[in-house]
Amino acid sequence: MTDVAEEQAAAEPVETMAAPAVEAAASMAAADDATAVTDTQAAPADVEPATTDTATADSSEPETPYNVLAKAREAYWLRDFATAEQQYKKLTQLEPANPDGYGELGNMYFSRGMWDEAANAYYEAGVRLLDEGLIVQARQMVDVIRGLNGNQADELDAQINTATTSSP
Repeated sequence: MTDVAEEQAAAEPVETMAAPAVEAAASMAAADDATAVTDTQAAPADVEPATTDTATADSSEPETPYNVLAKAREAYWLRDFATAEQQYKKLTQLEPANPDGYGELGNMYFSRGMWDEAANAYYEAGVRLLDEGLIVQARQMVDVIRGLNGNQADELDAQINTATTSSP
């Protein structure tokens, strides 16, 4: 086979495969155009298009812990501490056994110099960490609470010691 013949033979499968792809794309585009025309004709003139604005969302829907956490963090970073506190507290109500909401609430209080509130929130996080069997993390909360001169440090430490001596 000559070089020219080899080049033509190599090019044939590409052309053969490309042709159906081009035809399919043209066919899909024509179908999309037809659908768009049909959809436009079928829509009543007095119907407004849907929006993604969250302000118009149905407020009766239950809020998920993830959404509440996102709102709390957003408010915190926007320095809207009242809203952040409200959302973090709501998170602790939605998931009372989860230490994360209490930890984040403690972090917010800590960043604002609200030491007693931070110590209380960290204590609650520590208790929940202990309940989950996360002893190391619960002990770390004891150290943080002690640094804040929180009275709860000794209580949490005693609970950890009781849990570690009574567990197999």
